[in-house]
Amino acid sequence: MRLRHAAVRQLGYSLISTAVLALIIVLCRELKRRRRLKDRRRLLVVLDFDETITKRHVGMTPSEELTEPEIRTNIRDRKFLVEFLVLAKEMGHFCAVASFSDEKASTLGVAGSSLIKSYLQAIFKPLDFSDYISPNLIESWNPEYRSLNQSNPSAPVLMGKAAHISNIIKKIDFDIPPSNVVLIDDCQHNVRVAQANGHNAFCCAETGFTREFLSSSLSLQRLLGMRMGKPSK
Repeated sequence: MRLRHAAVRQLGYSLISTAVLALIIVLCRELKRRRRLKDRRRLLVVLDFDETITKRHVGMTPSEELTEPEIRTNIRDRKFLVEFLVLAKEMGHFCAVASFSDEKASTLGVAGSSLIKSYLQAIFKPLDFSDYISPNLIESWNPEYRSLNQSNPSAPVLMGKAAHISNIIKKIDFDIPPSNVVLIDDCQHNVRVAQANGHNAFCCAETGFTREFLSSSLSLQRLLGMRMGKPSK
């Protein structure tokens, strides 16, 4: 009987030791992961919407046309976009959207941030897009409909996405220097303005933001700390 009790105690000690060891291993891995995130440069990745995420310019859309099938047919590379944003979050980067789509442009349909949120939800379904792009980091407005443009009709052309990016940075509880901002846009002018402001900026006019685009840009891959192979044919 004593031998049986001793064996049971020994087995219990062994199980506890194994569990403690497993917990220590998990904690060590988590500490290493957090250390890597702390040491890695955290970036703010700002994506344009029209013709960067989408195939065609969207503009104002009647609410009845905002169906999941309709939205998904207008996405450049849905699978890649989801994979990219999930990986970016795992790497500690912030992701945002900057667009000239503006809810003030029309009262006849959906536009601006509401439109973009509808698109993102359809893209990520069944996941929740807000886990990867905070709704707070969607800057969707056009200076043409704001006070920024009252004294200068050409303001939207001149300023690019500078004010959008500035607003996004103010909303992030983390120090984001200009060199840690990455803009991906199909408009070459917006890219040049961002570069003039000290940001990293890449033009995706030919392909939009797709696996093909990222796989062909080694400099962007190095900047993001991501490796992306060419799309399979």
